[in-house]
Amino acid sequence: MRIFAIFNQKIALWFRLQKDWKSALNKANSKDIIWFHVASVGEFEMAIPIIKQIKSTQHLQKIVVSFFSTSGISFYSPDETIDYFFLYPKDYKKNVNFILENMQPKCLIIVKNERWLNLVQQTYLKKIPIYQVEVEQKKHAFVYQQYLNYFQQFIKKTFYIKNGSLQIESVKNTEKINLPIIQEFTSNHFTIILGSCYIEEVKLISSLYNKHTNLKIILCPHEINHQTFDQYQSFFKGKISKYSDLIIESNILFIDKMGILKHIYPYTQIAFIGGGFYNKLHNIFEAAIYNNIILTGNKINRNYLNSLADETQLIHKIENLGSLEFIISKAYNSPNFMNVNKEKWNNFFNLHQNTAQFITETILSDL
Repeated sequence: MRIFAIFNQKIALWFRLQKDWKSALNKANSKDIIWFHVASVGEFEMAIPIIKQIKSTQHLQKIVVSFFSTSGISFYSPDETIDYFFLYPKDYKKNVNFILENMQPKCLIIVKNERWLNLVQQTYLKKIPIYQVEVEQKKHAFVYQQYLNYFQQFIKKTFYIKNGSLQIESVKNTEKINLPIIQEFTSNHFTIILGSCYIEEVKLISSLYNKHTNLKIILCPHEINHQTFDQYQSFFKGKISKYSDLIIESNILFIDKMGILKHIYPYTQIAFIGGGFYNKLHNIFEAAIYNNIILTGNKINRNYLNSLADETQLIHKIENLGSLEFIISKAYNSPNFMNVNKEKWNNFFNLHQNTAQFITETILSDL
């Protein structure tokens, strides 16, 4: 794997952080720590409503977050709510015991299914309560289900999505940020955004744009780099501007800045969310909260929330250029279509309220 680090910046960063994690963790030495463990950025965002609830009632409580992925470590830094971040090391007993002895957390909160054998077992053996949040109740393959069942004996309490979603609550509480470049680009224009997009979504939207060059399109790729920009540029007739250009001279805008996607959605009307052609659909709710019409590929991953949105006809699955043209034309020409979409999404979001408050009160009452 070290050979691949030469060619991949993420792998190289992982090795560097793995090397330094013990010395870095010493900074977290404190009393009254609640430890959150998450996979990556998306899972951390789900934890934020709980963290804010804890801080609002327990001002002296320390919050420490560990990430499995380097993306979270690269993107976040400590603030008034999070006291410390660190990269979760290799799941060895000695590593987990070092963390537990160093931090002595009051409890461990795991977001979704980010469970590691030694993480869970060693924490349990230290008589530290473990909670699991934002968990789906669904049938899995037999072997994986047995694996999940084994872990359940160590978990004090599990909070399931169908009883209220932290992901939805986090989205509802997203702070709006003014983006002057985006505001100017979209002003008085019907705008389509491709959020966390892959090549399949770009190919379809470029075919549409090359027939209707008056459209305004924002491209925010899943992987932001020069190679992606060059590849996307080749699909479109005419120039693509970059967000970093500051002066936009095209109807197509390529977002080359990390972390602003969810703050762009208030400025758009249609969001074509990436991953829907590969059963890896990204977050549709960050766009839906701002009443965007939601487009996806025709192979969405069937988790509870996506399935619920699909069953209530809030997702429009695109199979080809014809189906893409039909939905965009309908959205552009029918104010009623947009109003019905807004009303349906409002009803959907209203199903998920006060989830973080309930979870926080339950956990704190145990400690």
